[in-house]
Amino acid sequence: MANDFRSSIVQAPLFDRDPRTGEPLDYLALSQMLETEVRDKFQRHGIRIHITGFAKMIGDLLEVSPRSLCFAVITVVNTAALLFLYSRSLSGTLLPLLCSIVAVIWQLGLLTLLGYGLNAYSILIPFLVFAIGVSHGVQIINGTAEHLAAGRSRYDSARFCFRNIYSPGMTALISDAMGFITMLLIEIQVIKDLGIAASVGVAVIILTNLVLLPTLLSYIGMSRRGVGHAQRRQQGEAPHWRLLSATVRPTLVPVSLLLALALAVGGWHMGRDQQIGDLDPGAPELHPDSRYNRDVAFINNNYSTSSDVLVVMVETPPQQCSSYNNMTLIDRFAWHMKNVEGVADSIAMTTVSRLVLDAATTKAT
Repeated sequence: MANDFRSSIVQAPLFDRDPRTGEPLDYLALSQMLETEVRDKFQRHGIRIHITGFAKMIGDLLEVSPRSLCFAVITVVNTAALLFLYSRSLSGTLLPLLCSIVAVIWQLGLLTLLGYGLNAYSILIPFLVFAIGVSHGVQIINGTAEHLAAGRSRYDSARFCFRNIYSPGMTALISDAMGFITMLLIEIQVIKDLGIAASVGVAVIILTNLVLLPTLLSYIGMSRRGVGHAQRRQQGEAPHWRLLSATVRPTLVPVSLLLALALAVGGWHMGRDQQIGDLDPGAPELHPDSRYNRDVAFINNNYSTSSDVLVVMVETPPQQCSSYNNMTLIDRFAWHMKNVEGVADSIAMTTVSRLVLDAATTKAT
């Protein structure tokens, strides 16, 4: 019951997989069912229904995930504009984009073949793969443009660029993949899924951006305007590099060191107030005024608990739930959890059974 006795909580533990079929829980279907069969059906005549929980949060995130396609289009358009300003070549713009998009498509296909998919958190991984692919693609474009500016043919330019880029590029991508694979050591399934999705994406970049892109450049090449722009970029020095190089002159070195020291002290002073974790109640992945966060705010304001409730399920042999050994272990576990700092309360089956036995004893006497 709520503190004002005007509402109550109905809690339903969920299995992440169907125990009969083994199929994973469809969070989106569950969220939509809760809206249509519970909230829309019973929220009337002064009755208000608030739904919280991890499953509902994931369902709400999946409902808005199609909007990420708009961000994908914006990302591709902005990246294309920046690539064209940098390379001044249409082929130097479209080919890295094409290979990076192919890498994302291959990643999604391989994840499906491996039995994985994108969830509310790993939806960002394709953007990461696209960014890594474009980054390595720019290096291929730069190398090819340099050889073309030296008077070599398209085939020779792509071949020499591949020879120069292959070893450092392969080393960088393998290092990225190994870094993502280490995420599998974390015993959290969501983090493991992120690591698998990212490592698969980096693996396909080896084929698309280190092999496919030079092959396409050997046939298509780059425009004269792009080659000329690359040649002028090599011969000249950008203004920002001249400004940065001036900071290491002997007369300005003390000023640079004092500035770095001041920034370090300021960063340390401000870093003392750094907070770790969620700063606002509810789900930080959703807007503060979202329906889910408003429901969480209602729970926090009307109950002497938070919306973060951990349910631990104990598996026993058939007809052994009330055996003495199992009940003792459950009772000890509940006692230990209740004494953990930050835990508001711990209620177990033994707590309820003890109250029932006390009431029955009192009534009998």
